[in-house]
Amino acid sequence: MVLNEEIKATTSDAWELFLLRLRYKEGRLLTVSGNQPLLLNDKDSAWLVYSGLVDIFAVKVENGEAVGARAHLFRGETGHLLLGMDLTGRNLGLLANSAPGTQLLKLRQSRLKELAQEPEYAGIIASLLEKWAGGLSAGIARGIGPKDYEVLEAGKDKSLKVGQTARPKRGLVWVQHVKGESRLMALQDVTTIKGESFFPVSRETWLTTLDDVRLASLNTEAMIARDKQWDCVSAFHVITLDAASANLKQNLHSEWARLHEKNTADSTKVEQAFSQLAATWATADQIPYTSLDNRDPVLAACQLLGNIQRISITPRPQLDGERKYSHTQQVERIAESSRVRIRKVVLQGEWWENDSGPMVAFIDENKKPVVLIYQSTRYQLHDPLEKTATPVTAEFAAQLEPFAFAFYRPLPARALNGWDLLRFGMRGAKNDLLMMLLMGLAGGILSMVTPIFIGILFDTTIPRGNRSELFIIGAFLLATAFASALFQVTRSIALLRISGKLDSSIQAAIWDRVLALPASFFRNYSAGDLSSRAMGIDLIRRTLSGTITLSLFTGIFSVFSFGLLFYYDVNLALLASALVSFAFIVTMISGVLQLRYQRRITNIQGKISSRVLQFINGVSKFRISGAENRAFSIWAGEFAEQKRLAYRARMVENRLEVFNAIFPVMALIVIFGVVANRDTNTLTTGTFLAFYIAFTQFLTASLDLSRTLVSALSVVPVYERAKPILQALPEADDAKSDPGELTGNIEVSSLSFRYRADGPLILKNISLTINRGEFVALVGASGCGKSTLMRLLLGFEKPESGAIFFDGQDLAELDLRAVRRQMGVVLQNSRLMSGDIYTNIIGASLLSIDEAWEAARQAGIEDDIKAMPMGMHTVVSEGGSTLSGGQRQRILIARAIVNKPRIIFFDEATSALDNRTQATVSQSLENLDVTRIVIAHRLSTIQNADRIIVMDAGQIVQVGTYQELINQRGLFTQLAKRQFA
Repeated sequence: MVLNEEIKATTSDAWELFLLRLRYKEGRLLTVSGNQPLLLNDKDSAWLVYSGLVDIFAVKVENGEAVGARAHLFRGETGHLLLGMDLTGRNLGLLANSAPGTQLLKLRQSRLKELAQEPEYAGIIASLLEKWAGGLSAGIARGIGPKDYEVLEAGKDKSLKVGQTARPKRGLVWVQHVKGESRLMALQDVTTIKGESFFPVSRETWLTTLDDVRLASLNTEAMIARDKQWDCVSAFHVITLDAASANLKQNLHSEWARLHEKNTADSTKVEQAFSQLAATWATADQIPYTSLDNRDPVLAACQLLGNIQRISITPRPQLDGERKYSHTQQVERIAESSRVRIRKVVLQGEWWENDSGPMVAFIDENKKPVVLIYQSTRYQLHDPLEKTATPVTAEFAAQLEPFAFAFYRPLPARALNGWDLLRFGMRGAKNDLLMMLLMGLAGGILSMVTPIFIGILFDTTIPRGNRSELFIIGAFLLATAFASALFQVTRSIALLRISGKLDSSIQAAIWDRVLALPASFFRNYSAGDLSSRAMGIDLIRRTLSGTITLSLFTGIFSVFSFGLLFYYDVNLALLASALVSFAFIVTMISGVLQLRYQRRITNIQGKISSRVLQFINGVSKFRISGAENRAFSIWAGEFAEQKRLAYRARMVENRLEVFNAIFPVMALIVIFGVVANRDTNTLTTGTFLAFYIAFTQFLTASLDLSRTLVSALSVVPVYERAKPILQALPEADDAKSDPGELTGNIEVSSLSFRYRADGPLILKNISLTINRGEFVALVGASGCGKSTLMRLLLGFEKPESGAIFFDGQDLAELDLRAVRRQMGVVLQNSRLMSGDIYTNIIGASLLSIDEAWEAARQAGIEDDIKAMPMGMHTVVSEGGSTLSGGQRQRILIARAIVNKPRIIFFDEATSALDNRTQATVSQSLENLDVTRIVIAHRLSTIQNADRIIVMDAGQIVQVGTYQELINQRGLFTQLAKRQFA
């Protein structure tokens, strides 16, 4: 017979003797099957699962019969005890449904109670009863439970204030209300718990106090010794049935709400479909009110803004027991679930008269969300639910909250190239681009006016001496010059608007892309080098959006002057083409030579940026070791190489400038020479002057164009350096599923990993299971793979083989950001940010200063912060150099636990703490219902660990508690001897 592990723990000999006594003296063996369910309605009967499996269900009872749907509570295996209960006057009971071939040993409860008073059987029966109560407790539990609770321990009294929750860290504890009363899991339809009767509380259930309460706690064996008639068990059965009934009602209500929501969603989709059909004939200026979720006003406002900016907005799933958020926090959560960056915008001054892009705002009186859209000359206030628009005036602006939210459009989550960036940045700039093209075209056409009229002037007007015609031509040329200036100004304004849109969208999107890249990407680049690569996109924009773009348009539209050359003289036009082509070839050769130098210069600049940042961060270390001169010599060598290359590139550019200065004169000499040496010259004076002016215009524009192309070539190496950022895929993937609220169960299965394909295995076939709420320590010599294993658990690296599971879900299939939001992490290289302590603790989370103080108290840093001049608002520098090592670590620990995570990872997070502070932090973490995985070299910090995993050369070599391992011969003992010697 297969016996349960917990019963084995009471010693197999005692259990076998007890089982034999029950089998042949106290009970009757029954064989049951799945088509013969057993209603547990006999209050004096008990059944022991002798072999097989039994599933326990809550079910409605009518006239002593089970009817209707069943709600599964738990599964009883071999060695489980089932207790009958009094169902008089109740419409709900427990039903046992057995697997085929299951054998039950039927007993009398009264006899079990008598045997429980015998010392040799008390422990066994206590274990059986504890498993029954624990199984029912797990079955009626709702959700994962509160993150904040007081820990119940057998043998220790506990005083609680009204509204507090309490439950044991592990196992099952029987509590007696010496004072006050509580309610099981805050269920309103369940009988309150009070008085002298003991009630079992497991780690799956909890008590919520209704007033100030004092509890006495016992383990199961002590409870049986005190309550010989098991009256507390009967009271527990009553409350269990109440809780099961409340859960059934809640399930029915949830199902009704789900169906109602489904119908509402279907109706909304139909409305959206009609709206989209109507929008087919909408103009570009019309506001896209389609596809809005009218059930949630804040979400609808964000979706309307998303429709305008072409951002996909998705709501974040509501987790069970999740806190309620304010209206502004809802916007931040929606942006987080949509993977969109947002920023707060201060609405001050006459903001409604200046275009700052679409924004989500709130009416101050009723917190109603609205969307602010700039149209024509001012902002319009759009109501997403009523689909109305109102011009914003000073009176309307005064009714709005002082802050609004602007959304930043992210880059597509795929590998990108330069054209993708250009299309992304030009979205919404179509009218400005069209204006630039039209103004360039108009300028090109007007450029023909001057040579044509000059020709007429010298061939006709002057020979005739026609003053009125001369005046008309002069006026027309003046008007042409004025119009050309207006076209140029209009084109420059359009270019400025395009540049502004590119700047506001692309650079923000690039940094969003950098922040979304997987951690493995950053392993290949230093901070300074990566910063220069990311900022290179802005350098490209500034280079291309200024005079280069204007010169490019001028050069392209000089084709009108080029056509005019052929109109006047084909042969001279061909000669002019050859001259311009020669100049273009020379310029391009010069550009290619400069490009070779620029590639090397930009690479060296990236190295210098990286080096300088490292030097700045290590100034104190340089001074301690007296290595300033060596640092300077390293920088000077690279800087000198950069300057040598820059000098050579400049020499090439200087030669090109000399060529460009001489060539126009030489080209004109060639043209004049050819015309002068013609045998028969068909060109009149006016025609020649017109040709000369058109050629000068074409030559000037062509040289500007060639110089522009050379300048444009300088951005090629900058783009090549930025390309890895664009080509790397973001870590977030819409195809990944949301993990829901994690409980803290982790499984590592056959995990192997290496950093490079041709590198050695760092982890070799690692397998382990970590249970919810367990404190597990990883120890081993440096380089054994502890930190690498933690990086894999955090999703920073991908395993070569094997898998990692959180609550049975493969990490590779989960949204990593949603998983990490439920983790608290302190790594070896974790650093404080520049800012105040409050910001350092809460980070980007939506938490109050009171919650920051609570985290500081749990981390043992509260008194230190109170002693600082500005308290929680004391400003610290980057890295926290003004704080002690212990203070920095405690602030980092406060940051890790402020969100009350389900899983905590510490990598040498308490190495700088003294013993008293270490004890404070450890006790605070004990009170949190979290799974803890700790890497520690100081073995004294992990003596209370539930399990210690010893690693060596990427493999697990020992597993056990501190006492078990210290008494074994092995690597752990060797590590301990080195520390305690």
